[in-house]
Amino acid sequence: LIQYHKMLHDLVLEKSRTIFKDENVEQNPPWMPALPIQKIKYLIPKSEQAFTQLLRKQVLCDLRLMSKVNRESLLVRWAGKKRDRVDEILVRELQDEEDV
Repeated sequence: LIQYHKMLHDLVLEKSRTIFKDENVEQNPPWMPALPIQKIKYLIPKSEQAFTQLLRKQVLCDLRLMSKVNRESLLVRWAGKKRDRVDEILVRELQDEEDV
């Protein structure tokens, strides 16, 4: 039980760091491609409630207690194109590998 709590604590710390990693991002020098700073800063939660909701969703998805809606809707749209069952399985495996 203690190991589970420690793992959960480490997971929450890692997720919160990834959420706020772009908080103080600077624009690239003029000779490099520009970063979409406005979009990056828009994705950072503005309130504590929004932060806890996003953090809870990400942790539950990592523990596979909740499904990622975006990924499933993408698969449904892609599968609606009369593809093979094998192709659907390959897409799911590919998406699982991308998450790891």
